[in-house]
Amino acid sequence: ATPPLGSSGVVTSGTSTIPAQTIYDSTYFPITINYLARATTSVGVGCLGSIATYSIIVNPTPDVMASKLRDTICSNTLTNIRLSSHVAPTTFSWTVSVPSGVTGASSGSDSVIAQLLINNTSAPLTVVYTITPTSRGCTGIPITVSIVVNPTPSVIFSTANQTICSGDTSRTVSITSATAGVVINWTAIVPFGITGASLSGTTSIPSQLLSNATSSPLTVLYITSVS
Repeated sequence: ATPPLGSSGVVTSGTSTIPAQTIYDSTYFPITINYLARATTSVGVGCLGSIATYSIIVNPTPDVMASKLRDTICSNTLTNIRLSSHVAPTTFSWTVSVPSGVTGASSGSDSVIAQLLINNTSAPLTVVYTITPTSRGCTGIPITVSIVVNPTPSVIFSTANQTICSGDTSRTVSITSATAGVVINWTAIVPFGITGASLSGTTSIPSQLLSNATSSPLTVLYITSVS
């Protein structure tokens, strides 16, 4: 046998039997090992028989590449992990390690991992996908992809909604979040007829002397945003 380029481990000659061999294909394509055999009589003039060919096709081991090996997304966001290989055709399957508190992750098979992950806790959690390539019955080396799922920040007011009389001072309201590293901003929607209201701020809504110049109850609404 003449080993084709990219092959290794091939026994190139022998008699009687083609032995068991561990053959490697370092290319991305199937390669063929052709063994040429000819029988020869051992008595008389030693006649040669015709050449016979025995072939072994060695398929390549598929690899897998991911568009991202690590990503960070917000809760309630689709993953977008695109899978490819140098070897065609290759299919991909994955298993997943899911921490308690995350929903939406599951094992599967496709060329894209697109799953809606939801983090139900107040801390970032990591989902790990283990992806295995398969081509022509050959299984390649798995890779892992880690997705950090950040929680949706929550807002906590230190006091309940307040009802005060015109000319009274409101209580200070602290604004916090169970999620670490959150910046909280607020703006006020102040109806016509109310004076003394602060229009924006961060962290807390200060105590304010609010006056209502109308004959009806009016509501100052504070809207928070987090980043």
